[in-house]
Amino acid sequence: MSFLNSNNSEFLSARITQRGRNAIAKGSFNIQYFQVGDSEFDYTTPFTGLTSQTTHQKVSAPNEKETGVKYPYKVDSNTNTTTYGNPIQNSVTNTIRNVMGPAGFVSNYIEYDNVTCIGSTIECGVEEITISSLSGSTSLVVPSGNTFVDCEYITVVLDRFCGSVPTLTGQSNSFVYRVIDVTTGTTQNILTLDRKTPNLSSISGYAQVICNDCEQEYPNSTDLADVCLPEPVDFSGQLNSWTLNIVWDDKPIGSDYDGNDESLTGYTSNRFVSTKEFLGYNSNLQKFTNFTGGSISNPTSFSNSYGEVIDVLPSEQRCLAIIHYSELGDLRNDPERFFKYDDYISNKTGITGLDISIVEDENGDPISDTEYFEIYIPFIQYHRNTGTTIGALFTMDSVDYYVKPTTGLTDSRFELLFRYLLDEQGNKVGKIYPTKKIVVFDDQELVAVLDYRSNRKYTLPSPKISTVPSDTIAENSMLTGSTNQTVWVTYMFENTTNNTIHSLPCNYYNKVTGTTVPSQVTLKFSGSTSGATTFSTMKTSFSNVIDGFVADKFYALVQIQNSIGEIPSSNAWKKVDLTSQIPNHVSGLINPTNLLDKTFTIYYSGYTGSTNYFDLENHMSGLSINYMSDTTLTGSTVPQFGDEQPFPGSIRLVRATDVEQMKFLVNLPSDQFLETQNPTYSLGKEKMLTEIALLDSNKEPLIVAKSAIPIKRIGTQVFAVKLDF
Repeated sequence: MSFLNSNNSEFLSARITQRGRNAIAKGSFNIQYFQVGDSEFDYTTPFTGLTSQTTHQKVSAPNEKETGVKYPYKVDSNTNTTTYGNPIQNSVTNTIRNVMGPAGFVSNYIEYDNVTCIGSTIECGVEEITISSLSGSTSLVVPSGNTFVDCEYITVVLDRFCGSVPTLTGQSNSFVYRVIDVTTGTTQNILTLDRKTPNLSSISGYAQVICNDCEQEYPNSTDLADVCLPEPVDFSGQLNSWTLNIVWDDKPIGSDYDGNDESLTGYTSNRFVSTKEFLGYNSNLQKFTNFTGGSISNPTSFSNSYGEVIDVLPSEQRCLAIIHYSELGDLRNDPERFFKYDDYISNKTGITGLDISIVEDENGDPISDTEYFEIYIPFIQYHRNTGTTIGALFTMDSVDYYVKPTTGLTDSRFELLFRYLLDEQGNKVGKIYPTKKIVVFDDQELVAVLDYRSNRKYTLPSPKISTVPSDTIAENSMLTGSTNQTVWVTYMFENTTNNTIHSLPCNYYNKVTGTTVPSQVTLKFSGSTSGATTFSTMKTSFSNVIDGFVADKFYALVQIQNSIGEIPSSNAWKKVDLTSQIPNHVSGLINPTNLLDKTFTIYYSGYTGSTNYFDLENHMSGLSINYMSDTTLTGSTVPQFGDEQPFPGSIRLVRATDVEQMKFLVNLPSDQFLETQNPTYSLGKEKMLTEIALLDSNKEPLIVAKSAIPIKRIGTQVFAVKLDF
């Protein structure tokens, strides 16, 4: 038998009995009556008023067996009176909210101050190397130690951090690699990477090698004996709980040209392809609505460099970055443990009372849960950001939307709540599904840089695609005059002198549909993208590659489809060299200012005259031997894109749980339930209460509640017995 803690004397401890659990299982859980009693009180002298060090009589904890009230109070003084009353049921929903700190391998975004060296910090292990040690090899030498022994992914940042605590200083180029093997030594460790690093042997300066995964929940294992349990998880602190999966249901551009090199089934993240459909991205049989049920015409879109919104149909959504909270509870000792209640991302938008004040801004003022939500990715160069913003910051929209099947498909009442994920300029770059604890980036460029195999951490802007009437016959035009034709266009850069810095082409696909007028296709970049200078990360000196990228070739990638709604094939893109059309450019590295506000024309003669189909494996061959098709490095079913990895940033949010409370009010009027049947009671002594039982229509106890210490029975009293679900 166990006893209740008298320090919690103001509470009733309630428990469902075995009969109650049986009733729930049979669907017959129905409370009709209550009884109150004093079965665990001894009225005899001197125990009725224990004093000195022993101040109370102990009450046993409620038990699921033998749960009837031994000595129930009578309603009145009549000999044959009943002992039963009728409780009042009042069920409510309470929301429990808890701040979840910036989860990830970096801290939340803090604007950098170069005077005080305050800013965002690295929370995982980091070691410094020279940039020149990045020599185009799959081997990377780092200082000796345990930093990378169990590290599956690393980020190499071409920068030097500030201060003894690794503090991010600015916007710098970076790369993410998968660690294949670690060879330890007394003075240095050698990391074998999934592909070659860029060849930067001619550049001076320092780079930082960061482990993308760390266990901030637990103290150093050397501080605890093996028999000790870890410290409780502080969910308001820095955690490493989010997992990133890049789901490709169509291979990246240029894959499989001249043969099948891999299978999409080998992309480890493609086990989430059903989630892609579930969230409304695969098929057109989805309905997107606002709060009032009105349809949303463009639930997914992106903006080109002129700010024009380009709709993306669900069938055109080639890839997603799905970020999910999958590690719950004590991961080391009980990895299958989950929270008691089903939690979700809180999307509370207003300040409604003191209960919201658990969330505060940097000035200590209360803010809403929506305002607290933040995703920070430190090591990307985002083309829509201005100045030298560190990485990119993303927030939650304040409007609720829903995705559901079309009414013609099913009469299901299923609807999935989502909020838009916004960048700092208010562009919609993804969706947050609060009830699923899932965040999705659907902006195709952000998805590309989050997949580490793209070999770049800078995003590229989308051009404006237009047509001009052709000055030649229809057969020599990109669009021949058929309304069934569609031309798909994207673009890429190359550096012919250093192919170890080659990367995935722009992952925005634009399309233009034919009219009755034969036309050629043009593309054009605005000088400004959302206020930022377009191609601000493109540099004109190779030594500045630490802050961006360089190129000496500019290509359009083009594909013509002759059927309406046909999706481009990954292995049928053609390269059309546009380098010669760049104004003021003769040779050498491209100056990005010469790309802006200039109309580039894709002529049909350049499209048909080129036999140069774009081959991604050939384009990125400098990164490893046969890069993607080399089975000694990857294998035909081992993923080259779409690896599962720790999310390379941080996420903070407010976690909420809706607790359903079944509340029963037990009302004891001042003139009823005064007759105790406890045999130790003698006339004149104060009467006590120790228990309340809630019973069904057959007067079987389904719930029993007890007080930590006996309670005086005096006047009118109301007790609340609550069950949480």
